[in-house]
Amino acid sequence: MRCLKMCSSLLRSSLVFSTFRSAMESDMVWERFLQFDYSDIVSRSLTPFNFSSKKQLFQCLCNPLLIGGGKLSFNLEKSSRKKSYLLSARALSITWSNDPLYWCWVHMTKSRFSEVAVLRITHWLEIEGTIKTGMLSSNTKYGAYLVIKIRHNAYGLDLEKAELSVQVGDGQAWTGLAYLFGDNPDRKNVEHLRSSSRLTEVDDDDDEEQILKEREDGWMEIELGEFFNGDDDQEVKMSFKEVKSYHLKGGLIVEGVELFDHNVTVVSDSCSAVAWVNGDGFGNLNLIQLIYDIRDFLLKFRAVSIVFRPRDANSVADSLAKMGSSSLHLNLAGALEAVNPGVLPAGCFGLQ
Repeated sequence: MRCLKMCSSLLRSSLVFSTFRSAMESDMVWERFLQFDYSDIVSRSLTPFNFSSKKQLFQCLCNPLLIGGGKLSFNLEKSSRKKSYLLSARALSITWSNDPLYWCWVHMTKSRFSEVAVLRITHWLEIEGTIKTGMLSSNTKYGAYLVIKIRHNAYGLDLEKAELSVQVGDGQAWTGLAYLFGDNPDRKNVEHLRSSSRLTEVDDDDDEEQILKEREDGWMEIELGEFFNGDDDQEVKMSFKEVKSYHLKGGLIVEGVELFDHNVTVVSDSCSAVAWVNGDGFGNLNLIQLIYDIRDFLLKFRAVSIVFRPRDANSVADSLAKMGSSSLHLNLAGALEAVNPGVLPAGCFGLQ
């Protein structure tokens, strides 16, 4: 009798999993992950591609896709399903970039694009880019980043602060200041940058010091600013310029300007754990490897941040904590991971 009950239970579990797996393969389900006019993106792709299901289409769009004659790179952020764009250097307005005395255009194997801009010499460094908000995901906070490298023989980039700005339509501009610094032996000759950024008309005492981040693709990025994209179709203007000092400068390599969402936040009710994963110590020695793994994750998924919130102020986390021992909850998460590794509903982790 016990054997029959076990067999019956296994059969029911198998049936539930098969039904769940079929649902997860359904175009109807994956259509919800593609809540935008994806046909326009597919039609503008530089290299045509075929797909047999909406799941396959979603997976293709989560990888960089060249569109607009190869001047733009598009992809969906897998964790948030928001649109991201990288505007190539050719899609930007760079002062005197067509004059070989000041700039040259070269191919780099580690770039998504066929060519990047390399600064030879100039006293007037001005890089501007624009994009229509209608191309982006609505009701989303975006960050704009200049994607660069600095050559080992760069010069003049650390003599005067560069001005950073992002502005939507005629609204208030997000502005900041940044220095570029040269070789640093302690960072294995990887150049770094410190910038102070603030909203216009905000007191200077509120400036934040930032470090130029190394990217997973081998490039580096500096945040030009952020903005909230509502429902109106307006133009976003982004700029990086140093035009006041008239110092000669060179050695800057520009790949483009990237825009991606800033909306994914992981909340925790452990103040110490949040401090550790955000770089403030390691806590228990047994947690060092885990903390390193989480920090590595945060570098790869730049739109994700981890913040502290007391449990009594976070009903979602409190409910999930109480469900932690539920076999149904664990089995469901395992089934989701088996069907589509790396893509789990945000609610399973208390994402907001």
